[in-house]
Amino acid sequence: MSRRHDSTSIRTTAIVIGFTIATILLFTIISRIMAPERLEAPPISTITYEKPPAADVPEFDFDAVPARSAYLPSRHTEIEDRPQYSDDTFAAITGTVVDALTREPIANAIVETNWALTDEESQIILQLGLAFNRKLLQMRQDAGAELDLPPEDMYTEANEILLDEYGIERKSDIGRFNSKTGRQQRTYSDGDGKFELHVPYDRAYSMRATHSAYKTTGLSKLFHESGTSPPPVIVEMDPGASIAGLVFNVADNEGVPFIGLNITAIDVTRVGNQRLHLHENGDLVTDKKGNYAIGGLLPGDYEIRVRHQFTRYRPGKVLPFKKITITAENEKLTGVDFGLARAGVVWGYVRNPEEDTPLTANLLLVGPENMITQGINAALSGINDGGESMETRSTFTDQKKNGYYEFVGVPLDREWKVHAETTDAAPQLSDPFILTESSPDIRVDINLYSGTKVTGRVIDQDGVGIADAEIACIPRFSEFFTPLNSVKTFRNTRTNEWGEFEIDDLPNGSYQIFALAEGYKIAVRGTPIMPDGYNDITGVHIRLNEIEHGDYDIYGQVTDSAGRPVPDAHIDVAGFSIEMMLDRGGDMQQNTKTDAEGRYRFTGMSIGKYFMNVKHADFPEKRVTKVLLDKPTDITLDSGVIISGTVFDGDTNRPYRESFRISVEPSIDTFQQPDLSNPMETFGTLLEQFSGRSESFVSESGEFVMTIPPGKFTIRAEAGDSYSDPTDIEADDGDVISDLEFFIGGAGGVIDGWVTTRDGGNPQGAEVRLIQMGMEVLPGVSATMGINREETIGEDGRFVFEQVPGGVYRVTATHPAYAAAQTPDLEIGRGKDEHTVTLVIGNGGSIEGYVTNRGSAVPNATVILLGSVDSNAVSTDDNGFFYMDNVGAGDHAIVAVAAASINIANMGSNLGTPVSVQSGQTTRINLERTSGVE
Repeated sequence: MSRRHDSTSIRTTAIVIGFTIATILLFTIISRIMAPERLEAPPISTITYEKPPAADVPEFDFDAVPARSAYLPSRHTEIEDRPQYSDDTFAAITGTVVDALTREPIANAIVETNWALTDEESQIILQLGLAFNRKLLQMRQDAGAELDLPPEDMYTEANEILLDEYGIERKSDIGRFNSKTGRQQRTYSDGDGKFELHVPYDRAYSMRATHSAYKTTGLSKLFHESGTSPPPVIVEMDPGASIAGLVFNVADNEGVPFIGLNITAIDVTRVGNQRLHLHENGDLVTDKKGNYAIGGLLPGDYEIRVRHQFTRYRPGKVLPFKKITITAENEKLTGVDFGLARAGVVWGYVRNPEEDTPLTANLLLVGPENMITQGINAALSGINDGGESMETRSTFTDQKKNGYYEFVGVPLDREWKVHAETTDAAPQLSDPFILTESSPDIRVDINLYSGTKVTGRVIDQDGVGIADAEIACIPRFSEFFTPLNSVKTFRNTRTNEWGEFEIDDLPNGSYQIFALAEGYKIAVRGTPIMPDGYNDITGVHIRLNEIEHGDYDIYGQVTDSAGRPVPDAHIDVAGFSIEMMLDRGGDMQQNTKTDAEGRYRFTGMSIGKYFMNVKHADFPEKRVTKVLLDKPTDITLDSGVIISGTVFDGDTNRPYRESFRISVEPSIDTFQQPDLSNPMETFGTLLEQFSGRSESFVSESGEFVMTIPPGKFTIRAEAGDSYSDPTDIEADDGDVISDLEFFIGGAGGVIDGWVTTRDGGNPQGAEVRLIQMGMEVLPGVSATMGINREETIGEDGRFVFEQVPGGVYRVTATHPAYAAAQTPDLEIGRGKDEHTVTLVIGNGGSIEGYVTNRGSAVPNATVILLGSVDSNAVSTDDNGFFYMDNVGAGDHAIVAVAAASINIANMGSNLGTPVSVQSGQTTRINLERTSGVE
């Protein structure tokens, strides 16, 4: 009979559990005693509604109103801070600037002289530049850079003596005005109109005086012999016509100080192919009371706009833009006023609470949407606005002012957060806040402190450390599609000789670590970590497996259409490979030439996707988008089609004698929808189909000859911003097409019309664009061609585009306070114009719907609107719902990108789902994910 084991008694179990708990408590107590003391993490941000410091406080080091909006005061300081250089070879030129009509002195006129350099002076400037470049190379080498340089290219004692002699500390010091190496001196006239400048004796020089209230005055061919005393110079300035007014706050009618304005002549003159403005002034700034005045104007039409983009103010529905006509030489226009409303201002201080010190930090203003949505909107805003958007706007703190920072022009009535990042501290994201009309100012103080330190090791299959592996720590992939409720950052480092690495200053969040090393596989998924932003993480091990790479060849033979080898063909190969991802330079771009048998070979290539360009003097250039590894990629060069003809001046019908271009683009009807299931093949197909080319010519007879590949093409002649009507051709290899004729400029077509607003408001300041349309690449999305003109309309809403060459065009109108508008496609050419085109801005609607995956809601998906001037992106909520407001009426395309896949909802065979928006209505559309790569 076998003996049965007795079960453990309850008493014994209790003793074991008690002992375990006691041991854990003991370790905890010892750990706390032995571990270095850390303070509890302070709050990340403190938010209060307070007004910022006054914008006109002169002792502030930071630009409360950035320098670009107050150019004159900053320029005045710049000139005064540069003392004029002179010695016994210089003559002192004194003089007075006066009003040509009243003879009264003119203060604050910029007076400058300019003279030619001697050969010796030019040689000195050249040597200074070389010496400074050698100094930079020496600094790079001292910092550890591996430079393959001969000894004479390094920084020598002679270089140092030369730079010290001329006081060169920065590259911009070489040849600057008022310097020993310059050929220009500048100064300001004082309150009595007096000035003094210095010029070399026995040297011809010119003098110029400029002032915002006067026409520019120039004096040339001045000369003073050595030993003579130059007589005083009287510089007379003509006041001409003038425009004056006030920039004011619409809330209280008080003037807005130190805000910039631009005034530009509408009428332009043509010199060759270039259009030159008759007058353009970007230095105009209002005074302390918001007044401005500009003189020295000629009769003509002008545009005035207020530069409000980087100030504490914003426009309402009436934009700060006007078109003004001056009819007489001394006409004085007054009362040209502009009203602005207060914009939001976010300001505060960034400090290190552990050391109680201010920090120099980079700050970014962000919304609550996920990173993908915000990134897309930032890109779209930059394209549509031609400049910086709120999503990309950043600023820096001023450490001298206790870490002060300021964001101006912040849109109201939407949620914002401040992202702060600096060296030697973890980045942080402030709590959310909203600015309103009644509370447009907010103070957001941010604490930056040391975050989590992560230490670990990268090893191979045998546990041996891998040296010099690249470490990339990035947010978890899912974090890119989650609302921006916590800070997201990226960190990079390298392993040491034992494979050890250290990642500093990580904030709280969910991250993954990737290790990249030559000769090892790249993990598809990184090693996950969860830093809390305060406690360190140790013992992270990343194992990499070896792979064979760099052992592939790209090879083949280049022949002509008759099968004959083509020697000396130049081949460039570029693409995407593991070596490129490792940033080691391999495979990114290589070139070679074919041998006598037309053969070529690239060795040591990694797995990847490649493209090749093949060039030879006797053949048209060829782009190869399907390149094989370890299999022959044979290339046939077409003999090409020879086209020739004459380009004429459309105004005179005489041969065009200046430089012109012949532009060749594939015909629209040759475009084929790519296979969207393979992104790299899609890229290659698009690259191949957009392979347009152009060639420049200068000929007294206006004649040209060029070789193009066979196929169907649209050809036009271009010069500057003038174009000819297009000509369509279709030719086989070896064909010759001659006697083509193109007329640049001349009659062309006309597209004109009006912009109105849906609510009967003032449309002035709206931007109207004329865009030539090409092949449709998405539903409702067409590639734009070379012709793209822009016009800002006045109060009457009128626009005119003249001399429009034949083609298909679309006119768009945008205004920040209204939904955009666009016309259907308009065909111009063969005597056909488009008159009385009407665009109604604010005549938009909205789009809403759900994004689902097999019937389940997809939260935090990014929904992108394409194909119009309204392009933007929004994120779905927790229920998969999205909403887009203020979308212009018309046809669009919409896509949804989900976090769980690199796919596009409703993709099918076309990229995007068509959606039509009606004025004043909400369009409902649901997007179901039907394909993609999980």
